[in-house]
Amino acid sequence: MNIVDLKNLTKEPNRGLEVTFNDNGDSFACVDSNGHLLVFYLQKNRFVNICKTVNPTAYCFTEKNQGLLFVALPNKNINVYNLGTN
Repeated sequence: MNIVDLKNLTKEPNRGLEVTFNDNGDSFACVDSNGHLLVFYLQKNRFVNICKTVNPTAYCFTEKNQGLLFVALPNKNINVYNLGTN
């Protein structure tokens, strides 16, 4: 669970930059303008803030295992996040 300090929130709305859906279409990942990587679970009406990162160059779900999210960063690193069964 992430704790948000209300004093540090910006007054401008966050905008999603890019979106990728998994093959089932029941969840998607996006990055907002502040660099937060978010995963939305549509059937559960929930979202999870995975991390705060620099804006990735690309990201995608795997075809066989929907619980893995690959994120390519500008410094040529690839982060893999195991989202489990959430």
